[in-house]
Amino acid sequence: MGENNENRKLQVLDKEKYNNNYSANLVQVLDSLKPLMSQMAVIQGNIVKSLQLFVKELMKTIVPLVDSMTLQIEKYSAYFKELADAYEKAYQNPDSLINWWNYSKKLSNYLWTVPFDIDSTKLKKVFAHINSEKEFDNYMQRYFTTNKINKLFDSIDSKLPRKHRNMFNQIKKAFFSKSYSLANVGIMAIIDELCSYFLIDKGCSGRQDLFKPIIEDLHIRKVNIFNILDVMILSENLNVIYENIEFNESIKISTHKKARRNPSQHGRSFSNRKIDTLMLLNTMFNLLIVQEELKFYKNKLYKNKKSFYIPSSADRKIIKDKIKENINSKKEPVEINM
Repeated sequence: MGENNENRKLQVLDKEKYNNNYSANLVQVLDSLKPLMSQMAVIQGNIVKSLQLFVKELMKTIVPLVDSMTLQIEKYSAYFKELADAYEKAYQNPDSLINWWNYSKKLSNYLWTVPFDIDSTKLKKVFAHINSEKEFDNYMQRYFTTNKINKLFDSIDSKLPRKHRNMFNQIKKAFFSKSYSLANVGIMAIIDELCSYFLIDKGCSGRQDLFKPIIEDLHIRKVNIFNILDVMILSENLNVIYENIEFNESIKISTHKKARRNPSQHGRSFSNRKIDTLMLLNTMFNLLIVQEELKFYKNKLYKNKKSFYIPSSADRKIIKDKIKENINSKKEPVEINM
């Protein structure tokens, strides 16, 4: 019993000794940290002062700048108001460049050239509430009355080269007998030949981006932008008609209008729809108009392995000579050894 009491006393003394040593060590550690903590406080204070000074200096720069900008805005507000008024005035004018640029984008999206015999006021009104190819096609079905269709046929007939007249008369008969697939194939064949008007090599079968070098050249020549827009709209439409179609797969055309030159001419896919015939007739008419306006580019385009371009006069002569050489080589009689 006495021995146990003695052990307890020793344990209490050891604990007190440990606590005293711990306290002494803690005090020593804290004392050693005081200089560091003081230094950190000084650094923190310097950082805050530096930030305050930076903000102060920044405000010295920003405030005059903002004041200057405010004065400039007040100064030019009248100018910007005049600019806004001019834009609004141009937007209200159906024949303005702004509106024609919008028409061109809409027509490209809806796979049409400028509709025959339509005025800009009607175009602006139509595009204000039509937002898809199908909606525009439905409007075109109503727009092209029998009288307007006959007028379109007559206008095309008056401009067509004589060699196409017989075919075109048969296209007209096919259209009014609702044989639209026959009419579509015939129209695309004529469009094909009309495009060759611009080619040096009449045997070239490519038509996609045919007008791209002409559009670029017109821009360089600073031709009236309205004339360039007409060519751009036609070019976009022809690119759709001459879309590359994969023949090794099931042919699926996603647009509302289905007429495409390559699958039709190769007997793979036909469109027997009136809307396609109307679109193609409209394209033919616009192509004839552009052909008249761009006589300068007759026999000027050539296609290398990549794209169409306008060769120099010297290069055109070389190309023509090469074409003649190839033609003559094919005309040479085949010798048969008996």
